[in-house]
Amino acid sequence: MSNIFLDRTEPHIFSMSLSTRLPPELWCAVWEGMPLKDRVAVSHVCRYWRDISVHCPTLWQHLEFFSTVHGDDCVCELCGTWDDSDAASPVDDEPRVQVFVRNPGPPPGWNNFCLIIHLVARSCALPLYFTMDVGPFFTDLELIDDLGVNLAAEGASDRIVSITAVFDDPSALKCLLGGMKHLPALQYLNAERASYPPVPTAIVDTEHWYRDSDHIDMPSLQAISLTGVGWMSAYQRAGNATFPSLTSVECAFFYPEEVEILLDACPALDKLVIDASAPLSDYSWRLEPGVLSKLDRIPVVRVEGVTSDSEAWAIDNFRGSPSVDLRTGFALQYSEQAIPELGLENITLDLPEVEYFGFTLNGTSSTGGLGANVTLRSSQGPLRSLHFSARHFDAVSGLLVKLFDHDCRSIKELLLPYAFISTFIRSAHDQEDVVRPAPDLLTVTDADLDTIAQYLRSAFPCLKVVHFLSRCHDEPQRKSVDVLVTLLRSANSDVRLDRLMIEDVERHETCLCLRIELES
Repeated sequence: MSNIFLDRTEPHIFSMSLSTRLPPELWCAVWEGMPLKDRVAVSHVCRYWRDISVHCPTLWQHLEFFSTVHGDDCVCELCGTWDDSDAASPVDDEPRVQVFVRNPGPPPGWNNFCLIIHLVARSCALPLYFTMDVGPFFTDLELIDDLGVNLAAEGASDRIVSITAVFDDPSALKCLLGGMKHLPALQYLNAERASYPPVPTAIVDTEHWYRDSDHIDMPSLQAISLTGVGWMSAYQRAGNATFPSLTSVECAFFYPEEVEILLDACPALDKLVIDASAPLSDYSWRLEPGVLSKLDRIPVVRVEGVTSDSEAWAIDNFRGSPSVDLRTGFALQYSEQAIPELGLENITLDLPEVEYFGFTLNGTSSTGGLGANVTLRSSQGPLRSLHFSARHFDAVSGLLVKLFDHDCRSIKELLLPYAFISTFIRSAHDQEDVVRPAPDLLTVTDADLDTIAQYLRSAFPCLKVVHFLSRCHDEPQRKSVDVLVTLLRSANSDVRLDRLMIEDVERHETCLCLRIELES
């Protein structure tokens, strides 16, 4: 009776009781999608929620550290003012020397140092994913170093499998790693420089992410992505830092020496992505033959952010030799404004017997607009591809057709959008002395099955496999047996058509009739 009376007199307690008695799994599912600060705030709503959060280690695997504390060498307006009143009187024409007077009290800025150290134990022995966002450029590096030391003392550095760091000063990352020293579980490292100091020189852009003198142990490191940060200092060749487990690197090269340093430090590297959009004063340097031979052992090389200034630099240094069996892929991804003229002229250079030619349109350009992709594959396996903005197609259509007519005569597989089939075929018709490619496999994207049949007999008499991809991906195409049979008869002139594949076509009774006719 007392319980009933309590429920009637204080209904809000009954309501809160029901809300807190929802399954703990529900609260955990909600908290998993929250930033760290929101998880901490929600866990303090009531004792019941706090108990759930404290006893759910998976909620605390992602640690998000931030700091906006200014360093002792910062001379911004928040830290103090420039004053020349205490300076000595000028003698003759000597300039007056200004003195920076710091404001009293601690430096400006905030951080969650104590919170991170407090939350480390909540994840028990689970792997940790660490995120760091540090600014401004002259930040408090001692705080970052202390963070690394404390994470190591708490045993957290032994469990960190991923580090994502955003900073203005690359020294922040070096201080964090130098403080932890030992990172046996670290597999992925992503470092991004958010801004640069107001000094228009190339030297400030060559800040590297690692100090050889730190001797940081990262035996499990698999992938590194560096944005706006150099690989390692080209002036410290005495360092012996090696990363035997590293297989993937994304970075920019400011000097040719950096390429050799990376290749020597990463013997197991199988993927290299070069950022050609990073600030660089000139693209005139070329790699030595010895370095090029070391580079050939990397199976996949990709250069991103290619411009008209860096196009020749990217091709000469990183294309590689197709005669080397280890090189399986080379790609150039152009910036939105760049036209791939040299890329199309050199894509088949030293590439024997091109067996695959693919030209596609999709929404994957560097700025998210409509992108164009050209891909070639030789009989020996090497794959070369260009990715550029589709708005430049008119400017390079002549080069594309020339590439198709003259350098791809041995192709066996062809991939084209339906709208561009007539462009390539008519070009071949106009040049009777040109030996046209005769693929035995044709894949057509955005196909209009009602009108494409007229091209198949005259253009590709040796087709054995035809693969149509629907232009409409939301609804299946409804085609009658007559249209499909016309396709078969048009494609099957002198050579037997072994297979016809049509995606996104609705299967109804007429398709069953077609299948019977094919089998007979």
